[in-house]
Parts: sequence; structure tokens; C-alpha cells
Amino acid sequence: MERQAKQGRIADAYSFGFNGQMKDNEVAGMGNHNTAMFWEYDTRTAWRWNLDPKPQINISDYSVLGNNPIYNIDLLGNTFHVSSDKQSRQDIKDLGVYGEVIAYDAKGIASIDFNKAKHKFTDATGKLDEAKFNKYKDDALADKGFNLIKDLIDDPQKFHYGAEKKFPIFYKKAETDNWLLGQVDRSKEVDNSANRFNWFSNTSITPRGDEETTGGYEKPADGYDGAVRIYPGRIFIANSVGSLSPVPRASFIFHELKENYYRTVKGKSYDDAYNQSILDESTHSDPVQLNDGKDYKVYRLY
Repeated sequence: MERQAKQGRIADAYSFGFNGQMKDNEVAGMGNHNTAMFWEYDTRTAWRWNLDPKPQINISDYSVLGNNPIYNIDLLGNTFHVSSDKQSRQDIKDLGVYGEVIAYDAKGIASIDFNKAKHKFTDATGKLDEAKFNKYKDDALADKGFNLIKDLIDDPQKFHYGAEKKFPIFYKKAETDNWLLGQVDRSKEVDNSANRFNWFSNTSITPRGDEETTGGYEKPADGYDGAVRIYPGRIFIANSVGSLSPVPRASFIFHELKENYYRTVKGKSYDDAYNQSILDESTHSDPVQLNDGKDYKVYRLY
């Protein structure tokens, strides 16, 4: 009995439980209930107490972690997932000069870790210049590109970015149709094709608002609320007269992620999200090495 009581005191003293979430032992007993920022769930069944505010057609609204709590992890109940390939990670880093503090766990979930930049403000004796380090953090938080990444990480919606040629997607022809699961596959396209400027996908749980004229509805698969996939290579877009022009990759990605954020989080239509993204672009600059330090401009696709 004494040994069991001691083990109980030790377990009770540790605040965190399965999946790294905060334990709430008063609800259902020792270690049986966890709470996160956007949900609470029973560790014995891995089911949430509240309905998921973002229902999925292929899974119960009470489920968490994709019904696989051994493989998946979601500390807050929110996610910004970035594909693990080199191009995808570089794309996110290149959105601003502070991309060096973006960290990823084993599942590709992004987070911000300012400690990764401490060495830049530490002298040979190991002393950290607190004033310079704090200014670095303030400057990062004032940067448009960094703030976009932070917004995607902090928001309770689940986002995905990938420099991918092949990925799943939900689609349907008419609003009253059932959703179908399909596969986009550009893996066999010729890399130097002039049509490459069309090789991207920007999908959200928020309808575009013009589906009846564009030929159908699309939304992300794999449980995401917003997803952007962009072909891994140089990007060309068409201007109003139909000629192709190359644009900095970071410029294009910033525009598409910002547009997706406005649609998914703010519930804006495609046109409203596009126009708001253009306004944001006017105060954001590419990293110097990508565009000679000049403000970038993303032209509307025709």
C-alpha cells in the first residue's frame, strides 16, 4: 500500500500526460483525462468530450488524432504541417529572414523556437546579449512573412504546405453532390513545360464563392482545413496579355498561403482573400538573396 501511495504521489506531481497534454485528474481519475487549448479528451478511449468544430466526412466528430493516438500527436489541437522534403522546408524558411527559428517535430509539425538563434547573440564566454536577442525577437514578430508562419502555427485550424507533385484532394461537381476523394498527380509532367505556372493547388474548407463558374468544388483531404501545394521549381505566371513571366518562389508562396489563411480562418471568398493578400504584399519584402531586396508583386492569374 505504501509503495502504491508513493507511486500515486509521484504520478500526481507530474502535470503532463499522454501526447504531452496537461492532465486533469479531478475529472475522471489519475491520468484518465487530458486538456489542450482547443479540446479535452479521455485518454482511455482517445475520444474528445466536445464535438470537433471542423467536421470531417470520413471520421467521427468525437475522434482525435485521426483515431491513431500512437502514431499522431497534436499538443494544442491545432497543426501547421510542412512536408518533410528539402524544398518544402526551404520554402517556409524563405518567407522571411527569420525562418531560421522555425522548428519541426518528427511528424513535420512546425513550431517557433527562438533559442535556435541565440548563438548569434552569444559571445565567446557564453554570455547572451539579452538586449540584442530581444530586439531580434521583436523584429521577427514585426515581419510579415514570419507573422504569416506564426498565424498558421497558432491558429486552431489545421494547415498543410508542400512542394508536391502528387497529393489527395476532395472534389465534387455541384454543391449538392457528395464529396469524392481524388488524387492530383503531376509527377510525369516535363519540368521545363511552359504550363508549369498552373501547377499549384490552394484548397480550403471555405468555398471559393465562384464554384459554379469554375467547374466544381475542392477542399483538402487528410483532415486539413487549408492546404497549399506548389510545384517544386521555378514559377511562371501569366499577365493580362497572356505572356509568361518568372516570379520569385517566395513571393508566390507568401501570396498563396496568405490567401489560404484568409479563406480558412476569416471565411473570406476567393476574391476577397485575394484582394486582401495583395494589400498585405505591399508591405512585405522578399529576403535579399531571393529578389535583390526589392518589394515583390504577385500578379493575378488569368
